[in-house]
Amino acid sequence: MRIIYSYEGERNEGLESSVLRDIGERFGEARSTGSHSGEEGLTTVTLDLPAGQDWQPVVDALERRGDLVEVAGESFGEGA
Repeated sequence: MRIIYSYEGERNEGLESSVLRDIGERFGEARSTGSHSGEEGLTTVTLDLPAGQDWQPVVDALERRGDLVEVAGESFGEGA
């Protein structure tokens, strides 16, 4: 299962590491499979979760962080 999230600004490896650490501690292993900064001032990151992991609790936890702009399972709906 993939989770996509975005945050404001250029790529921030510290923030991305923090997200991975939080997800790993709460839900098990996750890995980042891509990150890219777009023209609109947002960086988008793709995470892969272990097979069988229910994605909704992960999305809910990431939305509560407060430092991420948008979080979704699979894509933001525009073909990402």
